[in-house]
Amino acid sequence: MRVLIVEDDEMLRGLLSLALRADGYVVEEAPTFAEGIGKSEVGQFQLLLVDWNLPDGDGTDLVAAYRASGGAASTILITARNSIEDQVVGLDAGADDFISKPFLIPALRARVRALMRRSPQWAPQLFTIGDLTIDCDRRIAFVNGHALDLTPKEWQVLWFLARHDGRLATRAAFVREVWAEKSEPDVHTLEVHISNLRRKLSAKRSDVGIAARRGAGYHLVRQSGP
Repeated sequence: MRVLIVEDDEMLRGLLSLALRADGYVVEEAPTFAEGIGKSEVGQFQLLLVDWNLPDGDGTDLVAAYRASGGAASTILITARNSIEDQVVGLDAGADDFISKPFLIPALRARVRALMRRSPQWAPQLFTIGDLTIDCDRRIAFVNGHALDLTPKEWQVLWFLARHDGRLATRAAFVREVWAEKSEPDVHTLEVHISNLRRKLSAKRSDVGIAARRGAGYHLVRQSGP
């Protein structure tokens, strides 16, 4: 599920991005009205988080323009305004919900989950390759219907590999999306998680493996089968 965060506060934008990526969303960021409009017009998003006061425009205008162009993603306005009049303006512009600053990240995550459940676009996200099925909503992976016993980080690594649909997931991408840290985890840390996943897939006799491209990254592969 893809999310666009349009927020000029770099720290808040980063916190929101980290939280939603941890929940399994694919996140894109935009710090300005102009960049937000551009990305919303070309991206297939299921959710937009839009700050009301952007440095180069009004968040409600962005939402209105998005709706006018046919955009159907659920939309939450982030705002320091909380009067009834302001809520009417935002809802009339096309927003589905509000969250007022300051707010706690768990509260925002709960609002996102509730909105996604109500959204007609919402559907369970399942990735399947060979006999491996990954249920992103329940954060469970199965081999031939049998659940894999994964740690939270192993789950994130496997989910990230599945999202790449057989393409190479680079070390830089793992840092950005899975570890979400400024500095790269040491080589041993990532290799341990990959090794554990390989062992657990093998124990279930899965026909899916994790291939490595030395010094570059990893990708899921079919090892046998039709």
